Amino acid sequence: MVEVTAIQWRLRDGISNGYGYIGFLVAWLAVQKPGRIIVMAAIVSIVSVGGDMLQIGAGLPSSTVNILMAIILFLVLRNQGIATAKETH
Repeated sequence: MVEVTAIQWRLRDGISNGYGYIGFLVAWLAVQKPGRIIVMAAIVSIVSVGGDMLQIGAGLPSSTVNILMAIILFLVLRNQGIATAKETH
């Protein structure tokens, strides 16, 4: 938002690096609780920076970070599904 409102003064093509996807992931992992959102945002940023380092150091493709975050999301969804199934039985 700062980039668009303070620097560019308009929305340009390619300015968003998937922030909505990352924000959704953080909110989902934090179960919409403010204290957890800060912690989850830090964890997701560590994964993101780690993925960038993998790209640079190991020569992996740019989709590596998205794949890592998708795996985390699927694991969380799986664990929530298992917990919900246990509660209903």
